[in-house]
Amino acid sequence: MANNIAWYPPDIAHYEIVIKCAGDQMLMRPDEKTTWIIADVLGHVVRKHDVPLYAVSCVSTHGHLIVGSRPELRLDKVQQDLKSQLAKRLNVERDRIGVFFQRKKPIPILSTAAFFDRLRYTHAQPVHHGMVERVEDWPGLSSFRAVVEGKPSIEASWFDERSWRDAGADPTQRAAFLHVATVPITPPPEWGGLTDEQLRFQRAAHEESVRDREREQAAARSASAPRRPEASHYREVDPFSRPVGPIQRRPAPIAHGSADEVAEYRRRYRIVVAAHREASAQYRATGKLCPFPVGTFPPRIEVPFEMA
Repeated sequence: MANNIAWYPPDIAHYEIVIKCAGDQMLMRPDEKTTWIIADVLGHVVRKHDVPLYAVSCVSTHGHLIVGSRPELRLDKVQQDLKSQLAKRLNVERDRIGVFFQRKKPIPILSTAAFFDRLRYTHAQPVHHGMVERVEDWPGLSSFRAVVEGKPSIEASWFDERSWRDAGADPTQRAAFLHVATVPITPPPEWGGLTDEQLRFQRAAHEESVRDREREQAAARSASAPRRPEASHYREVDPFSRPVGPIQRRPAPIAHGSADEVAEYRRRYRIVVAAHREASAQYRATGKLCPFPVGTFPPRIEVPFEMA
């Protein structure tokens, strides 16, 4: 089944966006400047498109975002904008050219249970990949503490020491060379309308679910396994290197949810694809727009014209 047609049905409100570096390189290593660039771009894109961002976690090779949607929002365009801006700035930072990210599509999240499962998965990324023992130990961008503490945003800062020194290294002027980026974080919509006590319970439950993942990883780790490097190691790793060991090559899921939910989504998607192909063929043949399935968009076509 072809799955290259963007479809955003109005009854699906949450999506996962994955950005993965080309060649599985550590191009997003969590050094201070890279983390600030990612936060600066992400914050700009979230505000520009008015996208609810529920969670984010960036490790060296990739990042996960949990976002909200609405009928008029083109999440594929939001993702394209994010990746394009990040690629431009990080290519300059890495002194490289060419494709920066692999091609990925926003993945629909089909239920509340799946939403909170992906929230936990996103925040547990550094632990899931065996980089640190506790999520807080990871030096890269993460919304974990903001979500469990109810904060409205996360920040990342970078001190431009080179420019400061070029300007005379005046200690009283350091603040002028400190760049701070802010990323808005939206509380899960299921938490809306709860009392303070209920909110504390929900945040504590989410934190405990992440701690469970930390304990699972600790139990699975062999006593003879090599000691994990300090967090500072990840900031200094060669950005053009790749993770040690085999790299997972599993295809991206068509959606997140229970087996029955995904099967039903797949059935609906097949119908949408067939209807979209029929409408596209008519559009290309006549040049006139016809009804497309709800949540899909007409393809680009070359409109013929006559020379005067």
